[in-house]
Amino acid sequence: MRRVSAARSRYQEFVGAGLKWHERHPGNDICEGGTVQPIGRHRCMAVEFGLYAEALVGHNRSRRLELRKEAQMDQFYTYERFAQWVQCELAAENDSSFVVRVLKRVVSEIRDIKDHKEFIAAHREPDTTGDADWDRVIRAAAEMTYSERFPGESPGWSVEISEPPEAWFYPTSRPSRFVFNLERTPISFRKRSICLGEGNLRTAKDHDRPWI
Repeated sequence: MRRVSAARSRYQEFVGAGLKWHERHPGNDICEGGTVQPIGRHRCMAVEFGLYAEALVGHNRSRRLELRKEAQMDQFYTYERFAQWVQCELAAENDSSFVVRVLKRVVSEIRDIKDHKEFIAAHREPDTTGDADWDRVIRAAAEMTYSERFPGESPGWSVEISEPPEAWFYPTSRPSRFVFNLERTPISFRKRSICLGEGNLRTAKDHDRPWI
């Protein structure tokens, strides 16, 4: 627990530094190493999806450097790395609306992967986020992006082994907009009792893409 608390503290310090940078440079966020990401909101992306924060848990400098190098690869948007980031984000902030905004970016970037091997790698089975609802969200997203590329198929790990809960998981917006969003929720999310309107799963460049 002491190591996790220390990691959480360091993560919050890192976020604080990003907030200060963002105040001076509105419209952009900055990551360790100077990578600027125009995601248009308040938080830096701790070497993209929590890889830096993951290394902080072990206070392992060589691992931090290794992960920082990995983060410079052309293709690093994967559900595996997103799950790592979600686990850290939920422990540090638990800001559902921000997690959804990052998910939108992940889904959009994975959809754009042209190389077959990289696309398959982006759909590798992730570890649990520690939260059953967000685990279902990731499985739903992976099924959606995979079936868009390969109709009728989905990653084996995305298949649900139990019935969805009776209570809907609704991580965005106001309760009064639940029905509006549910009508616009892709089937892979609806069948898992997740209400997430398709507008939360596409960026401007996805405007012409059909959704399922």
